[in-house]
Amino acid sequence: MGYGTYSDTSYRSFSTANAGATTNQLFTNTKIDGSRKVDNLTVREARDSEDHPKSFPIIVGLDVTGSMGYIPTEIIKNGLGTLVGDAIKGGIPDPAIMFLAIGDQHHDSAPIQVGQFESSDQLLVESLKTIYIERGGGGDQQESYLLAWYVAANYTATDNWDKRGKKGLLITIGDEGNHAYFDTEKKFFGVGQGTKYTDKELLESAQEKWDIYHIHANDANYNVATARGQQVLSYWKDALGQNVIVVNNHKDIPAKIAELIIQHESGSVAGKIEAPIETKEDKPAPNML
Repeated sequence: MGYGTYSDTSYRSFSTANAGATTNQLFTNTKIDGSRKVDNLTVREARDSEDHPKSFPIIVGLDVTGSMGYIPTEIIKNGLGTLVGDAIKGGIPDPAIMFLAIGDQHHDSAPIQVGQFESSDQLLVESLKTIYIERGGGGDQQESYLLAWYVAANYTATDNWDKRGKKGLLITIGDEGNHAYFDTEKKFFGVGQGTKYTDKELLESAQEKWDIYHIHANDANYNVATARGQQVLSYWKDALGQNVIVVNNHKDIPAKIAELIIQHESGSVAGKIEAPIETKEDKPAPNML
């Protein structure tokens, strides 16, 4: 996938026309879309083409649990112009973006929804609109971001890696920590049952071909100035080190993603915490691993 070109004029027209649209108006699916099901998932490809001779693959995993559904809305209504447009202006002419929707493997009917790599504004918008905003989750400070790593490791193929030996970029966005393991289940991937992978195993597997980052949305449930927010941040710092980034205002997330894309290609990416990390309770935050 990854055909077509991005038109800022076309996207701005869509953005203006949908300025007043609600989440329910933009995301109308009441169950997982057939194109995003993973019970018999096929490989998602980001290949070079005449339009994009040096395709650069980017996976963006969006948390769609109860506390986070507003972020996909912000991205589809306003953020694509910044995310894609700024990356192109910054010297990345051929971005190919695949949006994932992430939930909770223990509680949700659709814990992972997998799109395709797309490059044009119209196809990116249409891909986003197929997401089912389940608004689930388990209320235990953990979601299934590790399923994005599982998909990246097992169900992607890119010319960026195959031809150029260069890693793609995988960014998850959320406000909680990760589940510690994934038990394969037929309803998720059709690969049989009984195999358990730890989060560390999945991360290491995905890191073979992907550079991985996590953006913590600090204006959602777990602000890092609180003890619970520190617990979440502690998990991500232990997992990703400097590749965890705290963003105080969710409207700044598309710009941060564009910045990561540009810096990744220039070889100068480094994580940055943009929020205070003092806790409001005088006690150490436990390690969630």
